[in-house]
Amino acid sequence: IILSTTINSDNLTLTSSIFETGESPAHEMHYYFSSDELEDESTGTLYTQTEVKHGVFLESIEDTTYEYRMGIGEGIKNEYQNCYDPAEGPGREGGTCGTSESQPWCCNGTPSSSTCPTF
Repeated sequence: IILSTTINSDNLTLTSSIFETGESPAHEMHYYFSSDELEDESTGTLYTQTEVKHGVFLESIEDTTYEYRMGIGEGIKNEYQNCYDPAEGPGREGGTCGTSESQPWCCNGTPSSSTCPTF
């Protein structure tokens, strides 16, 4: 369960860029969050689901591909106020710690096929 007061634009960011150049597109990104605490009926595990609601994204055209990324910072905390340990997933060129489709999580700088332990 994530501490709901930490789900905000200081800790979660939505950014955009032009894939070919890395430049930011010239349009404003409006977004906000909503979260629910849910329970997995098969295991009884509680978890937080956060939805990012955003404006229209730019459509990629001819030689310009727009990318949109969600950033999750260490300010995100669980219900016990433990900080989130940011991870990464594969992008177009792979992740910075060598993630791939078969190992999509980066745990302490090492690619992993399963989620990173939090405790």
